[in-house]
Amino acid sequence: MNDLKNNPNTLFLFIDGDSIGALCGKAVLADDVEELHSVSSRIDAAQDFIQHWCEPVGGIKIAGGGDEASMQIPEEAKHKIENLRESIKKAFGYTISVGVGRSLSKAGVALLVAKLTGKNKIVYFSKSLKKDIEKAKRRVRE
Repeated sequence: MNDLKNNPNTLFLFIDGDSIGALCGKAVLADDVEELHSVSSRIDAAQDFIQHWCEPVGGIKIAGGGDEASMQIPEEAKHKIENLRESIKKAFGYTISVGVGRSLSKAGVALLVAKLTGKNKIVYFSKSLKKDIEKAKRRVRE
């Protein structure tokens, strides 16, 4: 991939669009071809945006499809993650949740917590997140 591969000072990010599936579903149920096309076009454009955001911060987009993406960035670029989140909202009209961790799996757990605790936020992995997941599970069951 690039020189991030063996660098221990990198972060992994998982990004997921908030409520994008609901927008697509509403358009389908309403037989609204134009709206479905519009949402889909914004999703595709956001994927390109994410790819281009990674390059100047020294990162790479690992994978992306639909309203999800994963990437790896140098740790010194973490202060730019909020700017990415805000830029996507401004440019494409929807919010994203972001999970950040020192591995793909930790970033995935952090994303899950971001989604289950209100969306539209950045969550950094920590050992205490398992407690947050349990709390969120209880709320979902109620």
